[in-house]
Amino acid sequence: MRFANFCMLVILASTLAVSSLHCGEKIVWKPVKFAILRFNDDAPASWNMYHGEKRGVLLVRLWKRYMLVDVNEQEVYEVDPSR
Repeated sequence: MRFANFCMLVILASTLAVSSLHCGEKIVWKPVKFAILRFNDDAPASWNMYHGEKRGVLLVRLWKRYMLVDVNEQEVYEVDPSR
């Protein structure tokens, strides 16, 4: 996978995100109104991107996988959807 390209597009796609996550704190995720996503040089068939109230973290659904993208640290974490 090309996570570097994926992260760069996520960074450019949204200006609103969540800056930090605290254990036990519930966050309301809202869909990003306009985003362009490329995965392996092509647009994925099934995806969505969400942001919270603060800046710095995005939640991306790519097919059946959820990924938490930390824009500031340029890191991507896979999230268990049942959590």
